[in-house]
Amino acid sequence: LLAWRSSTQYGQIMYAIAIASIVKRLVNFGIYEPLVAELGAANCNKKKAKIIGSVNVFKLTILTITLLGLFLFTQQRAMNNDQTLIILLISLGFGLEIVCESVLADLRVRSEQNEEGRVKRLAYFVSYSFGLVAVLAGFRPAIVASYKLICAFIILSETNKIFFQRYACLPYDYSSMSQIWSMLRIAGTVAVVHLLGIIYNKIH
Repeated sequence: LLAWRSSTQYGQIMYAIAIASIVKRLVNFGIYEPLVAELGAANCNKKKAKIIGSVNVFKLTILTITLLGLFLFTQQRAMNNDQTLIILLISLGFGLEIVCESVLADLRVRSEQNEEGRVKRLAYFVSYSFGLVAVLAGFRPAIVASYKLICAFIILSETNKIFFQRYACLPYDYSSMSQIWSMLRIAGTVAVVHLLGIIYNKIH
C-alpha cells in the first residue's frame, strides 16, 4: 500500500528496516541461547529475576551505543533529517523488542507461549493499524515509521507488567553483571556462527 502511494516513502521505510535488522542482531549478540539455558537451570525466582535484569541492562547499553553510532553514520552520509529520524525510530523499535525478548524467553521456558502470543497480538494489531491509518491519511514517513516504536512500547509495557507481577521488581538489575560475562563467552560463539552463516548466504 505504501509503495503504491509513494515509492519514495516506501524506499525510505524499507532502507530503515534493513538497517534496523542489523541493529537487532547487534543488540541480541547471540545471547538468547545462553539466556534460555541459564533460565532453565535457575532454581528460584530471585535468581531468574537477576539474570533477566542483568541481560536487559546489557542489551540497553548495547542499544544506546548502537543508536549513537547509527546517528553518526547518518550524519557522515549527509542524510536529511526525515531519513535520519525514520532510521532511528525503526531501529529503536527493533532494539527495544529485543530487550523485551528476555522476559518473553522466560515465558517460553515456563511453557507460557499463550501469554507471549497475547502480548504480541495486542502490539501488532495496534501498531499495524496505526501504520495503515497513517499511510491512508498521507502522513509524513517519520509518523508512519512510528508504528514500530508503538509496537515496541506496547510489548515493553506488557512484559514489564508481567515481570513485575511475577517477581515484584523491575526487569533491570546491575547486581548480577558478573554472570553476564560468562554468558557472553557463549554468546560470542553463537554470534560468530550466525555471522558466518550470513556471510555464507551472501556469497552463495
